[in-house]
Amino acid sequence: MHSWKSIFDWNPYDSAAPEDIKRVLGGEVCMWSEMNNEFNLGTKIFPRAAAMAFRHWAPNKEYS
Repeated sequence: MHSWKSIFDWNPYDSAAPEDIKRVLGGEVCMWSEMNNEFNLGTKIFPRAAAMAFRHWAPNKEYS
């Protein structure tokens, strides 16, 4: 499983061709695990989804 930090450090457009980047309309975060339930779902999905949303919003910015 990836942490929010590993998702935040990844640039979704690194391996894409420039003409393909213009066609991207959005992104999707999927989560599957046998260990999830209604008590821990929020603490797992929301930090990772927020990191992915930021990376799609500003993929080329460097943050530390």
